[in-house]
Amino acid sequence: MKKSKENVEYVKYVHLVEKEEKKREGIAPKGYIPVIVGNSDEQMERFLVHLKLFKKPQIVSLLDMAAREFGYHQPGVLRIPCNLETR
Repeated sequence: MKKSKENVEYVKYVHLVEKEEKKREGIAPKGYIPVIVGNSDEQMERFLVHLKLFKKPQIVSLLDMAAREFGYHQPGVLRIPCNLETR
């Protein structure tokens, strides 16, 4: 299969974007999604959730709850409204 010029440019673009993202602080490792959990700004905590966990029914329920409160078109990091347990 021949590589078209368009495909090569796309690959270069993606590669450059990934390099720039890695330079920023707070980038999630490959396979993880950053999630903000809590009910208010004062009680919010950032977690890194592995992609495999998004198949679990408990996570799906939390995502449904977030969709009801924030909608599907929220900008930025995924937010889940629930109480944080004290450690």
